[in-house]
This record gives sequence, C-alpha cells and structure tokens, in this order.
Amino acid sequence: MSSFETEVVRTQSQTDMLRVKDAVKRLEEITRRIAEIEDELASAKKVQAQISESELPDIFDILGLQEIKLDDGRKVSLKDDVTSSIAEANREAAFAWLRENEFDSIIKREVKLTFGMGEDAKAAALCEELIIKGLPVAQKEFVHPGTLKAFVQERIRAGLQLPESITVFPFRKTIIK
Repeated sequence: MSSFETEVVRTQSQTDMLRVKDAVKRLEEITRRIAEIEDELASAKKVQAQISESELPDIFDILGLQEIKLDDGRKVSLKDDVTSSIAEANREAAFAWLRENEFDSIIKREVKLTFGMGEDAKAAALCEELIIKGLPVAQKEFVHPGTLKAFVQERIRAGLQLPESITVFPFRKTIIK
C-alpha cells in the first residue's frame, strides 16, 4: 500500500470515527431530552391531579357547588371516584372474604406452564395432569385493577361494607365538558 493509499484509509477511518462520535453525541442528547420531558410530564400530571382532585373540589365545597356553567359554555362538575387495591400482605384475607361472600367470580387465575422444546403435545394436557406428571406449573391468582375498581364502586353505591383487606381511596375529580 502506498503512502497515499495509507493516508486515504486513515482519513476515511477518521471520518468514520467522527460520524460515530457525532451519532453517539446526538443519541445521548436525545436520551437526556426524553428523560427531561418524561420528568416534566410526571410533574405536570401531579399538578393536574392536585388541581382536579383537590383545588377545584375545595373551591366547589366553599361555594356550595356541584356543577357550574362557565361563560364560555363549558360545564365544570365534580365526580366521585375511587381507587382501590389489595396489598400483597392482605391478599389471602381479601380473597377469602371475596370467596365467602360469593364474589369469587372477580378473582382471576393465571396458570403458566413451562415446556421444553418438542413438548408441544404435553401443553394440551390439563393442569391436574401436568402436576401428576411432575411438569412445572405456576399459578397466580389476582383481581384485575379495573374489575376491583368497578366492584368497589358498586359496593360503595349500594352502601355495602368492604373488608379492611381491600384498600379504598375515595376522591373527587373535576370533569370539564
């Protein structure tokens, strides 16, 4: 290779390295910007919730309002809402209560079966047969969050009690139409 050819290769390598460095720099910049935007979004959502679930409901309470029509035609009202959960520590008690009170239909059971290559025929067997055969079966019981929320709302509307094992966070939020 001549010295000219060597210089061309060296220059090309330097150019390629500059392109790589530039792309890495741009990737790092956009990654940082995405993190900043996500932080800004999380912060904005907190402010939104504070205004919707605390500030406006407090103002409505002071003024004795449930709904108001603004001069631009929009209607602002409050809606009772709830979030609920079953903590892992309360799972057994909550599920027992649901079963004892005949609400076990909202409990879902996920059965996960693990098979190796070439064991497709075994996958069609029933869970009990798999356990008898010694195949690994993992089970998980849960209540979907949306199902739990609807169940809790229904019980609250009906004035019925819920066990302490189901955590309920009632709140009001602002609706703008």
